[in-house]
Amino acid sequence: MKVTAKSHDLLIIDNQPWIWAVLLLVGAFVFIGITYFTVVIEDQLMGLMMLLGVAWCLFFFVLVSRRTQVVFNANEGWMEIRTRTFFGYNAVRHALQEIERAKVETLQGKETESHRVIFVIPEGQSKGHHPMTVLHYAGPAAHKAAAVINAWLDSYRQRT
Repeated sequence: MKVTAKSHDLLIIDNQPWIWAVLLLVGAFVFIGITYFTVVIEDQLMGLMMLLGVAWCLFFFVLVSRRTQVVFNANEGWMEIRTRTFFGYNAVRHALQEIERAKVETLQGKETESHRVIFVIPEGQSKGHHPMTVLHYAGPAAHKAAAVINAWLDSYRQRT
């Protein structure tokens, strides 16, 4: 997650998991190469198993290749979560007055934690927790993004 624009009137945060997408594509190509060599030595069953590995890598590539952009517009009084995937574009808009705060949701694994930013809307038609991203990510990026969002929202509330 990266802050790409920040002013009194506008805050834009982008999430583009390119590293995961590239790693999954490399994995798919490795499985394709192994499949080619296993079929050449005529081990059909191993070739089918390697094709299954290709399918899994491509499936997760499509799942992970999701660009998310969150735009906070103070002039017009809205926040919009924009998502672009292989299957299309989606945008969900909320009024800034509805948003109480951003917080970090954490998943605890056996050895690591992963995080994502969620927006808390305490009442109204959009009541609930609205995640910024579908997936959780390791590292401090979600905590930093939530801190920036909350500081921006506090500044916005003081001006209005």
